[in-house]
Amino acid sequence: EQDQEVKARKCSRHGVIFTNISALARKFGTDRKVLERLFEQYADGMASADIDYRLADASDYVFRSKGAGRKSDRVSLGERATWVDYQHILYDIICLEREKGLPESNYLFIIGGHDIVPVPAINHYINDPELGDDDIETDLLYAYPYGPHTQKALESQQLYKQEMYFLVGRLPVPTDADMSYLTNYLQNALDVRGGVPVTKVYSQCDPHWKELTAFLMSPYNELGMLPDRGNISGRFCYGNVMLGPEITSEHIASVMEKDTDLIFLNLHGSDRPSDSGYCGEFPPKTHQYREIFPPSAMRIPQRYNIFVAEACYGGRFIGYDTLRSMIQSGLAHKTVIGLASSRSAFGMSRPPASSA
Repeated sequence: EQDQEVKARKCSRHGVIFTNISALARKFGTDRKVLERLFEQYADGMASADIDYRLADASDYVFRSKGAGRKSDRVSLGERATWVDYQHILYDIICLEREKGLPESNYLFIIGGHDIVPVPAINHYINDPELGDDDIETDLLYAYPYGPHTQKALESQQLYKQEMYFLVGRLPVPTDADMSYLTNYLQNALDVRGGVPVTKVYSQCDPHWKELTAFLMSPYNELGMLPDRGNISGRFCYGNVMLGPEITSEHIASVMEKDTDLIFLNLHGSDRPSDSGYCGEFPPKTHQYREIFPPSAMRIPQRYNIFVAEACYGGRFIGYDTLRSMIQSGLAHKTVIGLASSRSAFGMSRPPASSA
């Protein structure tokens, strides 16, 4: 314990790698020791970026704080465990750090999809059967590990008045992934541990949202980060933002640069398992759609990149393989940061963008 305490004080920022190693080992068909060494190597690498990560394994965890009320209890969470069970472990970590005067962890890096570390869900704030969604998946309940009541507190937005302990990120794992998916991503993250430099932007949107998208991209446009599309007809481009549905999967490789390091898409998504890519309305104003940006397009950029999508269900990953999930397709290649919605996404069609 003393060695860990001394090591932790060498960095000014601290975080927790949170997973279930037994479940992850079964998924990948490997030994837990292999995963433990991999996470240790990742933590060693991140220390050079002034972040000290330590591993919290929900399949072999001993409660050590007084505040969590379960001191010395050893748990091995299995398939029946809920997000509340996992949240309790995080609360123990917080309590132990404060009781012993240890540096407090700010970052929470969850590794695994819903089958490894449960993704909490809260009731949807819009009560409309036509919406099609009755809940919202969110890891925010791990940022505020106060117990079961945090769900209702978040639904009423009262939770935001309390202290947020963690900045949370998750690496989902596709249903068809093997060990190389994890090792590839962790190495990519280490390669850009100091940050992802953005110099080249690819943006595409449905024509309905071209004004808003161009507005959002204007700072990058002014810096010359979007390729100059001045020679392309307005039917295909607006303010250097490519338009769907005219630009389809057949054209993506010719308009997206290989050195792209920021992808911003404002297209349509779908919750149908048979649909995998993003769509555009075609013909316009008919409510008929065709795929224009397939998951395979995420393999075009050869530089580490950030992926942002304002698309309904654009960030879905639970129960999907690599090629049925846009965000997992990117993470399997060169994407190191992804931001997208797993439910219907809402926003304005014209500036300002305050409600997006």
